[in-house]
Amino acid sequence: MRPTADGEQLLERVRPPLAELEEVDQLFHAGHRQVSGRFSVDMPSRIARRLVAPAPPALLRQHPRLQLNLGSTDRAIDLVAEGVDCAVRFGTLHDSSLVGGHWARSR
Repeated sequence: MRPTADGEQLLERVRPPLAELEEVDQLFHAGHRQVSGRFSVDMPSRIARRLVAPAPPALLRQHPRLQLNLGSTDRAIDLVAEGVDCAVRFGTLHDSSLVGGHWARSR
């Protein structure tokens, strides 16, 4: 099988942008750059103790240049004022400037 003339013309036009996208993708590929920097997460104490506390040693062995700050508070916090990158909370989202997501645990 061979592409039609239109197909060949399309292929020639998309090759350069596709090559550029591949190059950009390689900039962020794990093999090229090591995860590093500070990442601060806050979550309810129950979640921190039961689900998250066991995980950091393996994560930090895999990414030794990562500085992970885990906080466990059960109160609403000001993410910017307290320097928190990510917070895990449950319930209704009252502040419309925040972004929420849904997480479901499979059993």
